[in-house]
Amino acid sequence: MNLLVSAPVVLILLKWSGLLAMGWAAHALLRHRHARWRVLLWRSLLCAGLILPLTAWVTVPGIRIPVTSASLSEPADYPPPATVEPSPQTSPAMTAPAIAPTKTFPASIQNPSPVTTPISKTRLLLVIWAVVAAAGSLRLWRWHWQLSRLCRAAHPPTPDVLQTAEQIRRRLRVNARLDVRISAEAASPFACGLFKPIIIVPQSLVQDLSGAEISTLLSHEIAHLRQRDLVWCVAWRWVQALCWFHPLVWGIPAAHGLACEQEADRIASAQLPDRDSYAQLLAQLALRILALPAVETRLTVNGSSEIARRLRHLSLIRQWDWRYAAPGLILATIIFAATAGCQLTHNESAAMVSPARISFNKVLVVVHDENGQPVAGATVKPDGFRVNGVHSPDAYNWNDELFGLPEKSVTDDQGRAWVKYPVNSVPEEKETTGALILMVTHPEFASVHDQTYLVDGSESPIQIHRGLLLRVSAWYGSDRQPVPEVVFSLNQEGLHSDDWQKQEDGTWVFHKLSPGGHIIRAMGRLSSGQILFSEARAFSAARNGEIIYLEMKPGIRIEGRLDDRVPRPVKNGRVLIDVRPPQFPAWTNVDHVAAINEQAIRKQYPNVTYWRTYRPIAEDGTFVFESVPPGGLDVAAVGDGFVSKSGGVFGDNDNGQFKPVTNFCLPQPFTLIAPVTQVEVATAPSATLEVRAQTRQSRPVPDIEIRLYPNIARMGGIFGMLKHSDEAPFNNLPGLPNPYVTKTDADGIALFTNVPACAASLFAMDQHYQIPLQDLQGWRNRVVHFTLSAGQAQHLDLPLEPVGSDFIGERFGWK
Repeated sequence: MNLLVSAPVVLILLKWSGLLAMGWAAHALLRHRHARWRVLLWRSLLCAGLILPLTAWVTVPGIRIPVTSASLSEPADYPPPATVEPSPQTSPAMTAPAIAPTKTFPASIQNPSPVTTPISKTRLLLVIWAVVAAAGSLRLWRWHWQLSRLCRAAHPPTPDVLQTAEQIRRRLRVNARLDVRISAEAASPFACGLFKPIIIVPQSLVQDLSGAEISTLLSHEIAHLRQRDLVWCVAWRWVQALCWFHPLVWGIPAAHGLACEQEADRIASAQLPDRDSYAQLLAQLALRILALPAVETRLTVNGSSEIARRLRHLSLIRQWDWRYAAPGLILATIIFAATAGCQLTHNESAAMVSPARISFNKVLVVVHDENGQPVAGATVKPDGFRVNGVHSPDAYNWNDELFGLPEKSVTDDQGRAWVKYPVNSVPEEKETTGALILMVTHPEFASVHDQTYLVDGSESPIQIHRGLLLRVSAWYGSDRQPVPEVVFSLNQEGLHSDDWQKQEDGTWVFHKLSPGGHIIRAMGRLSSGQILFSEARAFSAARNGEIIYLEMKPGIRIEGRLDDRVPRPVKNGRVLIDVRPPQFPAWTNVDHVAAINEQAIRKQYPNVTYWRTYRPIAEDGTFVFESVPPGGLDVAAVGDGFVSKSGGVFGDNDNGQFKPVTNFCLPQPFTLIAPVTQVEVATAPSATLEVRAQTRQSRPVPDIEIRLYPNIARMGGIFGMLKHSDEAPFNNLPGLPNPYVTKTDADGIALFTNVPACAASLFAMDQHYQIPLQDLQGWRNRVVHFTLSAGQAQHLDLPLEPVGSDFIGERFGWK
């Protein structure tokens, strides 16, 4: 999610901007009306602006404004942090291994000091704000000091002036005690002093004006004290100094001060039998004073500022009725409610933004060859990590938006490279990095994907093997003609299509083959457009320059249909398949996975992936795959009102007792027979899940992204979803989106249809709310588990709490 929309401080500033903008709009409508309206407006908005930050923790009903992120990325389709998922290295047939035992590292190698992180833009902006705000505050304090000095230098007035001031104070019902002082330095009369009110009168005015005129001036200044104008004017001055960056604040002190002066004019003129005499006095004062010192206009309420505008306003003055205050307060309340209730929302999926600051460190990685000699020029790149504590078996992808692009490091002559990594790898849960997943590449060596490189400095050097040369001849027909276009699949880490080079004789060469067991397959296309496949060929790489001959044949055609349980016409149906090499069985439980991971197949053929693609299902329930490779076939289907039945129960043998593992479906296995294989897919009614997201106070939470995780074993990933078809590049099918991602509506409801009954968990993603920590047999995360039945509807109330209420890494001491 765009940081400018997700940060709470920025959200408050945006709402505050809306509050001030509506305040200025109301001011424009009221500028020729009674000044009391504008006094109430700006004072109400000052209070509302101070209360507005509290709305970040209190839900206020209002409107929702969709905002498009400046940079959007495709939502991740892997489970959220703190859930078990396969590592990037493991094939669909394997689960992520646990962290390897601690290894002894050479004592001469020490950990580096932490990386110096450059100043972020946010920190730089905070520094700029603090410097300018401090300068503005110092200026206000300087004016305060000058004003105090001026007051101390003033002397008491004559008894008749004091008596006049006391009579006016009583007449205007001002309870505060006040002092009147005569100053030879002041240019105009003004009131000052928050705690001990003082009225300063210039000595020249006392000498030149009559008693009635001095009484009128004192009435104006005492009216300011009656309305407590000084407190509000000084408050707005401080807001202006602290919020100097906001242009909508700059003019408020002047606008509020003018309204206070006009309201004081009304009160003072009401004490005279003839208001024209008050206007004449203001005009005379304007002729006497051409410019006022800043100290008399910034921290005071000055009776001589904006005199020209006040003279024009005197003709509009009418008696104020307190009944008029009610509409003004209602208007201010509406402005505040509209601003506080305004919620900025994204119209696209967005990743959660961590509130924590990201810090980085470096870990030393040493790369050796098969003889234990250092390898220079090897590129080490982190592309994932594992956290400390209980969730350490989980593999997490590198988050480019959060951490920036991973930095590649190149080994020196001693085979050493310092690799930068985030200390807080899951900042939103305060979980720290325990191990890195590293890709090590070199032009002359086979690539290595180290799944668990501990960052505590205890790891032994990573060993890479000098690449072997592999030659492959892919031919077709009795005359063994080379196939002109070929795409190879080889269980080799870091393999790219550019690593294969076609020779003039039609053979293909791969220069970076690692020693050990491999399975190679090929898909090709003739000049006629016919698609060919080879069988999955197993071999062991032991010598350099070995040549493999692959006979290419037309693929197998699959003609399939759904069983009669699905009503016709079939709507929005699709069928997904994978084709397993014959060396890999159609495993159905955790024991089979363990056998693949730990026994012969795992050691002989690591990193094997299955060939996968999909097709739409016709309305009559049929589907056709024109050409697929030989091997073991797995099938899964989904559409409106139906899903394919699970091809067994995925489970685990615990002390001889079989226990199902929730949230996993199994595809239906079939045997592929050339040239045409016919299959019928057994189906079951799909389930429906209604989720209602709400706070602990039972208030609905709209626009929350909810994700279900019906995993499908063997095929890997989410049931009914496919990012990439292996028919590319000869048939580029678009990837299938995740059908189990949606957002809650205005009532906090998210509805999922066509869900397989094996789905048993969900996760919520939002910048403001999160699922409280769940505890499943000591495994704590934010995944909610539930139970579905085929053909049934299920309702689930999902309680949410504000983000930052607790953290996995902090609450449970996983350091």
